Amino acid sequence: MTEQPELMIDLSGIVKSEGMELAVSKEYPKEAFLEFDQSLSLETPVTLTGTITNHAGNSFLKGTLSFTLNLSCDRCLEPFSKAFTIPMEDTIAREDSGLEADEFIPYQHNTVLLTEAIYKCIFAVTLDQQLCKSDCKGLCSVCGCNRNETNCNCDDTEIDPRLLKLKELLK
Repeated sequence: MTEQPELMIDLSGIVKSEGMELAVSKEYPKEAFLEFDQSLSLETPVTLTGTITNHAGNSFLKGTLSFTLNLSCDRCLEPFSKAFTIPMEDTIAREDSGLEADEFIPYQHNTVLLTEAIYKCIFAVTLDQQLCKSDCKGLCSVCGCNRNETNCNCDDTEIDPRLLKLKELLK
């Protein structure tokens, strides 16, 4: 992970005071996530808004990520853009906090870099089925045309191969 001072969040105002809260509103450029995934196609920067609260020696991030992704429809393969607003909650702690490595985002010198954690949230939404529209008809399994654009009239009813001989007898 590369040092990116402009993307760091300064925690010095809250780490030494129990119950202190830091309002966060930060915009991360699209390029900030390329080190994790070269194929990630963000249309807009990623905006994080929320709070980081110090409690019992650890800090807790509760916020919202807003961004727009360029995607391909899982049914018709057409490109489209989709805006997302998703929650982000994480624990921010020192390396020596005693927590398991996958349970927190580490900070050093009172600063934290959230780009990897943000990327994981973005990646998680890409695992869901992405459709250009809720009623997308997809591609024809016979001729391959986009059924949203063309009505091909192909017979796409699948017949069990064991019953093909029976179909021939009925002709």
